[in-house]
Amino acid sequence: MQASEATVSSRRSRSSSLAASPKLMQRRKSDIYILFESDFVERKQSDRSVHEKMGFRVAVVYFLAQTLYLLLISGGAVAKAVEFGWVGYVQHFTNWSWTLQIAFYALTLPFVAYPSWAASVVAVAFLPLVTVILTVWLGSSILLLRDGNFLKGVLGKWPAGVVVVGNDVLHVLPVIVILLFSWIMGRLVFYGLRSCLAGILHGPTPQSAQRPIYLLAAVMWQVWGGALAVVGLYRIFFDPNTVYDTDLPETQALGLVLLVGFVVGGGAICVLSVFYGLLRPFPKGNRRAWAAVQDRRVLLTDFEASGAEIGTERLWETL
Repeated sequence: MQASEATVSSRRSRSSSLAASPKLMQRRKSDIYILFESDFVERKQSDRSVHEKMGFRVAVVYFLAQTLYLLLISGGAVAKAVEFGWVGYVQHFTNWSWTLQIAFYALTLPFVAYPSWAASVVAVAFLPLVTVILTVWLGSSILLLRDGNFLKGVLGKWPAGVVVVGNDVLHVLPVIVILLFSWIMGRLVFYGLRSCLAGILHGPTPQSAQRPIYLLAAVMWQVWGGALAVVGLYRIFFDPNTVYDTDLPETQALGLVLLVGFVVGGGAICVLSVFYGLLRPFPKGNRRAWAAVQDRRVLLTDFEASGAEIGTERLWETL
């Protein structure tokens, strides 16, 4: 009798445990999921920390490289001023381009500590500076190819080897360096342009959005205004035909500036707008919060690795 009662009670306990097993299994799955999720979050935070450290180290390397180039062109500018005098230095438009490069690289140098400051400099000066650098390079090439008097005058002063090397150093090297800067510091360039142009169009908040006419003025500055301001200021003080001993009409130089500005500035803004959302509204309509995220992104080196969550936004989604 006791054996039968024990058998019945064991069957009841077994059936009750079987009935409760789905809930138990569900709870165990939930516990396992929570443990896995917490481990996943910890690993993501660890990955983010590692990549941020790597990004900072790479940024320091960029900082040192930019410092080295800044010292190089600054030393070259001083040497030219000493050799030819300050008047001889400032009357050549190539030296104006060099001076602008010195100012630009010096002002963007603190990008490691102050990304927002460097982005502001980029927003104002980057595309106009690229236009000036390319215009100087193309203009010098046109003078060497089309103007025999200019070429004879140059070859009469210096050997042909010095002319070739000097042309590469003065005109080609700045083109290579500014292209490397735009590639290496692409995030900073995008950060600056988007903060400026989209910030004008949409405002810091949706309630403070600006009129499209202000955006048009900013775009005109990026495409033509900045470069034309530099060229016009140079023309006020110097006659390029006299300085370079050439008969080429000045309208060709003006047309070259307009063409380069349209291709560089207009092309960059169109490509970034169409493919990367340069002018789209900021996440949640808040430019300040977006800019705070961009300050951290500038020092990260891998787009995929920078997908760690900050709040509810992923870094790569806040472009």
